[in-house]
Order: sequence, then structure tokens, then C-alpha cells
Amino acid sequence: MLYSDTRHRKHAAELSAIVPESGYGTLKHFGDVLWTIRNEGLSAGDVSIATDALGFVCYKLTGKPAFDSYLMPESQVNKLCSELGLPSECFGVSHGNTDVVGEVSAKAAKETGLPKGLPVVVGPWDGMCNIVGSGLTEAGIAVDVAGATEIIAVTTAQKPDIMNLPHIVPGLYFTYNSPPLGTLHRSFANDFFPSDHRGSPYAMLEREARRSPPGSNGLLFVPCDPSGKPGQDPTASFIGVTPKHQKSHFARAVLEGIAFSIRRTFDTVEGAGVAIKEVRVSGGGSKSDYWTQIRADVTGRRYVKMKELETGCLGAAMLAGIGTGVYADIRDATRRTVRQGKVFVPDASKHRAYDRQFAEYVRASEKLC
Repeated sequence: MLYSDTRHRKHAAELSAIVPESGYGTLKHFGDVLWTIRNEGLSAGDVSIATDALGFVCYKLTGKPAFDSYLMPESQVNKLCSELGLPSECFGVSHGNTDVVGEVSAKAAKETGLPKGLPVVVGPWDGMCNIVGSGLTEAGIAVDVAGATEIIAVTTAQKPDIMNLPHIVPGLYFTYNSPPLGTLHRSFANDFFPSDHRGSPYAMLEREARRSPPGSNGLLFVPCDPSGKPGQDPTASFIGVTPKHQKSHFARAVLEGIAFSIRRTFDTVEGAGVAIKEVRVSGGGSKSDYWTQIRADVTGRRYVKMKELETGCLGAAMLAGIGTGVYADIRDATRRTVRQGKVFVPDASKHRAYDRQFAEYVRASEKLC
């Protein structure tokens, strides 16, 4: 079941009563198992393997399922398996993010072309890989990964009072948010700018948006994050539509509205006492220098585009390199692989103008979302 599947939340209270310190990983995995058992006519004894996508790939390559001890501590797994009557071995072996879990089996080697005996390191989820691949090894650095979900994280030396997780770098934490903003962007682009000889939907949307002045002539695009609302898709609204608004205003409003949402996350993080020195941007959306500059102007923050835009893939490779001895540790891997590219400095006059519109955005978001 994907991370966006929220059926596990139905069982969160029951699981937390057994293990009060349960985090997202434990509640998600065990919640998925309980939902499946109770809705598919199974019993706990029917479960032989319960794994996520990462563990499943590990199972196919090595013959052994595995679970991430970072997200699902082994002590919690043992306690819940015992209380719920699940086989203790159903989640497989416990692993850290740089552990060699096993080797490519002869069967997998034949099916994939990978060498038999190749070490297999099972890394973390994509968000953590993007954090690693963006080189966030010191406090105050943020990442904005412009994908289907907008991964927004900021490293901090202290544990803040908002959503946070321990960093792979000892002694650091990071705030974490991943609203599905890219899903709304993709939907709007595909519906209003279908592919033709003029280019991709994204290129045509940007070309249209460039015809609009900053602020989209007063038009607001307000995306709503469905997190915490099981079964709901992301939604959004256009606010202030008048006969004077043209297609270009709608196109730019989408790009600005997503940037407003990102700014609101940054403001929340800084409101919790976490300072942000710069934002490192990657992902498909960062291919557009135009949209990246809008993000910098709206948020008022210095944006740095990464040389490798697929920072999640780079982060996964770095962790595999640490696990197999190519790199000494995370700082060595960062020094040797992570490279920064173009810098985007916010335009002060545009940022001041966006300040006024951002206040309207916040009021609209509070009413609609």
C-alpha cells in the first residue's frame, strides 16, 4: 500500500495503545496489515510476509524481506507482533539505511542481469534519499523537491515542536512536509495544455504564464493538502475570478499558488524557531528556471538548483556507497558527489508585492482548507 493510502489511520489508536511511542512507520505498516486482515477475511496466522515496496524489492533480489528500523524500530515490531498474534518473522530482517541486507541471488541475477552476489543495501524512503542527495548535512539548509509531492524539509540542530524526524547525520533533525502540490500542477497542465507539436503540457503552461504579470492580475490559486483527511484527493480553488482574467493569469496563478503554499510551510518552520539559510531545489519542477525564480520571489529566500535534479536517486546511490565502503560516511559521500548549480536570488520589489497577496492567500486557505 502506497504512502498516500490512509486506511491505516483507522487502527492508529489501537496500535498506539499497545506501543505509545509508535511513529508513522510503525503505525503505517501495522495499520496496513490490520486493515487487510480485517477486511479481506484473514486471520493473523495467515500472514507470511508483510512488506513495503523497498522490502519487496529486497525480497525479490535476495530472497529475504526486510524492514527499515529507522521508521519501524525492532522493539516495536516484536511487541506488536506478539500482541496481535502476527508471526515475528513476517516483516523480515531489520536494517539501517546503509546496511548490506544480503546479496543478489542466482535467480535474481538471471532475471535482472545483475551480477550474482552483488551486495544489496536497502535505503530509506524517497524523502530521506532526497535530503541526502541534496547535501543537507548542516542545520539551516532546506530542500524543496518539486515532484508529484512537494517534499519540503529543513535541517535543524534542535528537535522542534512541529513534524520532525531524526536525521541520518547524528545530532541533527529535520522538519518534514510533503503535500501533493505537483499532482495539482500536473492535472492543470494536462487538462488545459494537452501535448501537441508546440511541446509538453508543462512547457506550454509556462509559455502562457510568462504573458501574465506577477500576481496574476489579482487571481489566486489556493491548493489544499488532504493530509489527515482519509480518502480525499488534493483539491484547489481559484479565488477572485473576473471577466478580465485570461488564460495566462490562470497559468501563472497555479505556479504562484504552489509557491505560496511552500512559503507558508517555511513560515511555519521558522515560527517554530528553525532558521533557514538557503533552499536547495531539485525534482522535475526545478527544470524550469522561470518557476524557480517565482519560488524565490514569493518566499523571499535564496534558491539553489542542484546539478543533479534527481537528488533521490543520487541519495540512494550515496547510501549504497557508504554501505559497501565506497564512501567513509555521509559527509564524505556529500563532499565527493553533491554539486550545486544556478543560484536564484529573490527580487525585493516583487517579494514586497507578493507579501500583500500572500496575506490574502493565507486567509483564503484558512477558510477553504
